[in-house]
Amino acid sequence: MKVHSGNWSGPITTPFTDVVTRFFCSHEYSADFHRLFNGFSRKGLEKSWDRHQKMAEYFHAGLESMGLKLFVKEKVRLPTVTTIVAPHGYDWKEITTYIMKTHSLEISGGLGTSVGLVLRVGLMGCNSSKANADMVLAALKDALKHCHRSKV
Repeated sequence: MKVHSGNWSGPITTPFTDVVTRFFCSHEYSADFHRLFNGFSRKGLEKSWDRHQKMAEYFHAGLESMGLKLFVKEKVRLPTVTTIVAPHGYDWKEITTYIMKTHSLEISGGLGTSVGLVLRVGLMGCNSSKANADMVLAALKDALKHCHRSKV
């Protein structure tokens, strides 16, 4: 994991996002990009976008049924990354650590001014599926059952 500092009020960690930048900056990206693009063309970009949107809606409904709140208003949400308001009384870091140790799933915390306030879950590409959404929902439910909840 690389630590970056930027316009987000100090050092932050970005375990995945900066890989996209390196991919496109690489002088060797051309063949990989065309292979990737051709894969999308065969399946159809519209089908991919539709699948991501449907999975996001499914995942969001599951979170809301657990009593969790989404951080971003519905009309401006991305279908690939879901930002969940950290449940009141819980330590977000304890939740993400528990899920990583118990379920081998990585859920990130907030960035910049949202540090400590949110959990971020990415369901994109081949991971945008009902099975994976259900797996994350079960892991969150388990974490909320087992992590310490403050009485304050």
